[in-house]
Amino acid sequence: MTSFDPKTTKFPYPKDTAGHYIRTKKNRGLVFDEHYQYIDKRKSFLLKQSLLRHVLFIVVFPIAKIRLGLKINNKQVLKQHKDLLAQGAITICNHVHYWDYLAIMLTLRPIKPYILSWVQNLNDSSGRLVRLVGGIPIPEHNLKAKFKQLKEVGQMLDEGGWLHIYP
Repeated sequence: MTSFDPKTTKFPYPKDTAGHYIRTKKNRGLVFDEHYQYIDKRKSFLLKQSLLRHVLFIVVFPIAKIRLGLKINNKQVLKQHKDLLAQGAITICNHVHYWDYLAIMLTLRPIKPYILSWVQNLNDSSGRLVRLVGGIPIPEHNLKAKFKQLKEVGQMLDEGGWLHIYP
């Protein structure tokens, strides 16, 4: 068995540290404006989202535990504050690994967090997957779209939802 090498050659550290680590390869042409549904509540979308979460918990998370050595410590702390956290929360942590949001999802299970995401991540070939795991695009260059997104995120939080943010 080989040991984990944190200095990857597949995704070398970027020279522009203010830029994005992984470059997007495709543009699906989605427009994130004031007409876009930032929190998708359609039954068909929620069904797909639920099916994906089941696949993640049955297949992907066990693989992550074995391959990455993923271990959740102190999960009982969340259970101790269950009543308070049922009102919703905002979680924040550094984005250090390609799979770290999956670790967040596993930690917060059964809670279904949403995550603010760079619009290019949702327009890329993996954008559907990002959307299904809870990705909410951060609109750029459109003030009306930003207000709409903030309003929908605020409503979701008021309803007891969870939002995860990578600074």
